[in-house]
Amino acid sequence: MKLPMSLAIMGAFIPMSILGAWPHFDIKKLELNYNDPIGHGRADSLVWEKDVSVQENKKFEVERRGRSFYLKTFDEEFVWDDLPAKIEEAKSIKAQGIQLTTDQNKKLNLTIAHLDLKGEKENLFIQALSGHCLKNRKFLSANEALLDACLTNTQLIFKKIFFSENKIAFIHSFFAGVFPQITTLGQTTILEKGQFKIVKGKLKGEFDFRGDLNVGVRLWGHSQYNSVEKTIIVRLDKVKASFLNITKKVFAELEKNESETFIVQRPFIYIKLKDQIK
Repeated sequence: MKLPMSLAIMGAFIPMSILGAWPHFDIKKLELNYNDPIGHGRADSLVWEKDVSVQENKKFEVERRGRSFYLKTFDEEFVWDDLPAKIEEAKSIKAQGIQLTTDQNKKLNLTIAHLDLKGEKENLFIQALSGHCLKNRKFLSANEALLDACLTNTQLIFKKIFFSENKIAFIHSFFAGVFPQITTLGQTTILEKGQFKIVKGKLKGEFDFRGDLNVGVRLWGHSQYNSVEKTIIVRLDKVKASFLNITKKVFAELEKNESETFIVQRPFIYIKLKDQIK
């Protein structure tokens, strides 16, 4: 909950050191079955910046060596050094219908039909997710261009997202703090029927929380990227669970996780990225 849901999901699969003023992705109909350190898959197209360029319908094998992925087709081999965080930490990945593309209109598109990712600290399951971000301003850094785009004009829809936290149940404990009706602190959180939309920085979102308590959550606010301070700024105006206003409870839980880089000053949330973004 430290980032707008749309940005958090996009950021999980996109690294923080992309070259160029706007990224070049062309991943279509990607399927992957991976059990650390090896796996196999296929894709109609698999282009990731300058690191990987697999054209046409090709099968491939992958192997993780340290912090790098080696991807082999029958006639080519690529080294993927800059892995997205979730991919680098994964112990197993099963994916179907993955598409990540950028077009000439400076639009980033993401589609996930099915993703089951298991790691040491947490598991993540996504079903039927689609989203996009529209480029807003010009930057020398593609990282900042993506951040600015996804905080200014973005849309995200999903059928189901399932979190299972093995060691630190942050997400579940966050919801348990907001909803005192949750009496058993498990380690799983299910979000369903999610819709998040940001238009010119104006944020609106809704999703169903499933667990010990089933409740519909809606939120309103604003988001922006301050390029001078390298800071994400979110103004959270209102959060409702069914007909109840839970904004104060949400801020109370967020304040428990304050740090030097995550600052809560109601109604604003500041996330400082100076040492993370290039």
